[in-house]
Amino acid sequence: MREQLLNLLTLQNCDVKVRELEAAAKKLPEKLDPLRRDLAKLQGMLDGERGKLAETDAWRKSQQELVDRERDALKNAQIKLQGSKNSKEFSAASREVENKRKSIGDREGELKKVVEASSASTGQLAQRDADVQKLRDELKKEHKPSEIVIYPDTPHGFNADYRPSYRPEQAKDGWQRMLAWFKDHGAA
Repeated sequence: MREQLLNLLTLQNCDVKVRELEAAAKKLPEKLDPLRRDLAKLQGMLDGERGKLAETDAWRKSQQELVDRERDALKNAQIKLQGSKNSKEFSAASREVENKRKSIGDREGELKKVVEASSASTGQLAQRDADVQKLRDELKKEHKPSEIVIYPDTPHGFNADYRPSYRPEQAKDGWQRMLAWFKDHGAA
């Protein structure tokens, strides 16, 4: 009799635990949905920043090429200055040398600012990557099915065909992945 009573109490305790776990499981989507939304927002921001960094890097390279050409022109102007035969040639060559030096100084100043800003953006990008990974880890910890796909150099709004950020290949792939995910998880 005592053993039967213990079994009955154990069953009741198990039943209570099962109900508690079922209630907690029903609340999981409420916890996961905000995480998924945050992840999507962060991903969009991250993609936008990557695009800006790529554009900035291309601009920096073009400016560096201009600086290199200006330096070559400065060398030629200095050669003219040294080979000037009269005061008129000397004066013109001096002005050319000074103009080239100023132009190089201005471009190098701009490049320095861009490099500093790019370094700061790279740090922010690394932080956002860490935030995305944290969200991935949280979703994985909850044992809920999720898939996060990052399209490199693809800005926020890449699936909106009315926006300049529209990217048809990535949009098609993302749409197909979403439909497949819904089908695989009983939502389609």
